[in-house]
Amino acid sequence: VLDATTLYASSYKKQTVAIDAPSGRPLWSHDAGGPGRVGVSSDRVVVSGPTGTVWGLDKAGGSGLWQQDVLTRRNLTGVAIQGDYAVVGDYDGYLHWLKLADGALAARTRVGKNSLRSTPTVSEGILVAQDTGGRLSAYRLGQYRQAWRPGNKEAGSRHSLVVTVLLFRRRQALDPSLPGSVHPAHRPLGRP
Repeated sequence: VLDATTLYASSYKKQTVAIDAPSGRPLWSHDAGGPGRVGVSSDRVVVSGPTGTVWGLDKAGGSGLWQQDVLTRRNLTGVAIQGDYAVVGDYDGYLHWLKLADGALAARTRVGKNSLRSTPTVSEGILVAQDTGGRLSAYRLGQYRQAWRPGNKEAGSRHSLVVTVLLFRRRQALDPSLPGSVHPAHRPLGRP
């Protein structure tokens, strides 16, 4: 991932590096990572490893900030950044949102019964993921505030992540005369 003039990459050899793109000079390296795409936020680099561990690294120096092992052995995708969360998919068709601050699991939803192999993509705050069966899904983040109840001391101060499903589409057949266009016979199918 190229961010300003710094290139961030991770390898099969469990190594994540930051390289100054104009000069090619290595800035830092860290012994964590894997073959998937790295996620880059304003102050973090997040990588997933081949065993299912997810790491949050300091963007400036590469030091480890947190490590999350709750997704071990789930064959994770590369990392996408959506707001204050890192998002990875897995072999069972689930998307997992982890807090960038500490790596805690914040939300989980299932795209479909097929596995997720490609890294989810974020554009204008909307995360898009496609499973190996062709199901395309889009998600927007939101929060809700806990309602007041008698005896509830945390009412109004506790926020929880809400993931809103925007779109479910089955495999799209493309019109060969218009590359990239969706065949008009296909329409949203709703939730599984």
